[in-house]
Parts: sequence; C-alpha cells; structure tokens
Amino acid sequence: NDKPKDAIIVINWAIDKFSYAHNLYDSQGEFYEKIGELAKAKKSFLNAIEVLSKSKGEMDKEEYVEKMEYYKGNVQRVSK
Repeated sequence: NDKPKDAIIVINWAIDKFSYAHNLYDSQGEFYEKIGELAKAKKSFLNAIEVLSKSKGEMDKEEYVEKMEYYKGNVQRVSK
C-alpha cells in the first residue's frame, strides 16, 4: 500500500509552504511511523516540538501544553 508514501509527498510539499505548522510535522511523523521509518518519524516529531515551542506565546496555554505532551509521547513511542 503506497498511500502513506503518497501522503508523505503531499505533507512534505505542505511543510515547504507552511513550515510554521507544527501539525504538519506531526502528521509527517505518523506516516513515517506507519511505513516503519522510525528514525524519520522521530525526527519529524522532534521538529513538531521545535516548531510548537516557537508558537508558545501565540497559543492558549492549555492547548500548548496538551500538544506538547502529545508530541513528546509520539517521540517516546518511536524511540523504544
């Protein structure tokens, strides 16, 4: 099934256009995880954390904390 690989192509395009969108890096990581590329998944999740941290002052504190915990959980999951 090439759908996850096709999705990665689309997400990579979107990241080029919207590099500030932490959700895209998270989605990218999820698709890499689906195809078993855990090192790339981890890097994507870490990028999501980095981009999210730059948005801290612009977000609702509760939403920021929730997303940060979620992204960190993703990193832990693929690091096992």
